[in-house]
Amino acid sequence: MPELKMLKILTVIGVFFVIPGFVLVTAQGVGGSAPSYSTDLETELRTALFTGYEVLQRPMEQVKVKVSLNLITVNSLDIKAQTLSTSGFFQLSWPDNRLEWSSNTNYDNVRFIFSTETYTWTPKLVIENSVNDLEVFSDVNTLIRLNSVGAGIWTPGGVFETSCEADITYYPLDTQTCRLYFTLKLRRRPLYHILNTIFPVILMSCLIVFVFKLPPESGERVGMSLTVLLAYAVYLTLITDNIPQTSLSATTYLTIILMLSTLSVIFTIVVLDIYFNHDDDEAPPDWLQKFTKIFLVNITCWKGEACCRQGKVKPSTGSDSRIALVDLDNVNDAKTRINSPSGKVPLTDDENEENTKPDEKYYSWKEVALILDRFFMYLFVFMVFTVTVVCLSILAIVEIIIIIIIVIIIIIIIIIIIIIIIIIIIIIIIIIIIIIISSSSSISSRSIIIIIIIIITIT
Repeated sequence: MPELKMLKILTVIGVFFVIPGFVLVTAQGVGGSAPSYSTDLETELRTALFTGYEVLQRPMEQVKVKVSLNLITVNSLDIKAQTLSTSGFFQLSWPDNRLEWSSNTNYDNVRFIFSTETYTWTPKLVIENSVNDLEVFSDVNTLIRLNSVGAGIWTPGGVFETSCEADITYYPLDTQTCRLYFTLKLRRRPLYHILNTIFPVILMSCLIVFVFKLPPESGERVGMSLTVLLAYAVYLTLITDNIPQTSLSATTYLTIILMLSTLSVIFTIVVLDIYFNHDDDEAPPDWLQKFTKIFLVNITCWKGEACCRQGKVKPSTGSDSRIALVDLDNVNDAKTRINSPSGKVPLTDDENEENTKPDEKYYSWKEVALILDRFFMYLFVFMVFTVTVVCLSILAIVEIIIIIIIVIIIIIIIIIIIIIIIIIIIIIIIIIIIIIISSSSSISSRSIIIIIIIIITIT
């Protein structure tokens, strides 16, 4: 009897503990909650995904791949070799339904896994304008991130050496456009080349103008013009070391200035030939006289003639058209004496015009050469200024104009300082001389003034 009671008690206790446990296990089976993440769970998922997976097989017939490039830095742009070196990394994303596990709730806590291109299919990239090789872009060290919907993200990086055809039309203030599956515009920093290329060329272009200011008798005109031309030639030789030899374009501004320098040599030789190779009594032909009077003299305002000439106004003696009477009493030549009751004869307007008509101006060969000299000087001033302004305007560089203005202001300030220093030195010298002279009573004030003027002139 006691054993029966004990058995009943154990049965009740077992039912009390077993039934809740059964209910708990059943509830877990019905709810389907995913197990938490673990390395064993991920290993199980990898085994399920990559069993029977073919790396060389595409996910589908047409795979939509998104490609972008994150540029880190531009290492170098070699204009002469026409190569561009950049550092960056690609970002590729594509779908692969074979690696999708979102439908299996057992792996819900595995949000993504990593793989490499050794075990996973990846898009194949080729950089067509690479200068090193044309192999398929590969990076086994960069991991591929795969998410639960089967999307892969791959970010391989490296240093890319590509070709870049250079356009040096506006060198050294050029803008290069290079292509690496995208358009990359590179603009040269202008400050270095403004101070070392543009500014010296502008200064040398001013020397072209002053070639025509030298007198022909100096004998240094051809030498100076050739020196300027050779300076440009040497400068262009230095510049060609930095530009591609196969370039289809040329440096526009420097080439134009070189042409102007060549023309200055030619025009200088023409002027010297006209000036020295004709006798003083030899008159230029009529067509040259007319060309000089009508065109050259008017353009250059030669010695106040033409555009700079002002007509002389003679005072009028009244409404009578007759001019003052000429007294013939003092005329010694009897043949020219005219009998008149008053001894005077009036001259009419026609006679006055014939007697006072000035002689027509004729120019000698030397004068023609000097007039041509001035004309060429004005012409080259206009051409150099126009070419410089137009080329800089085309380049559209505001900083260039600012820098040039700053440089000009600095030069003006330096010149003013030098002048002030010279004036101070002159004043000090004058004061010292006055003190020394005033101590000596034997020197007159007029001598002191003459000495001061001589010192100022020498200074």
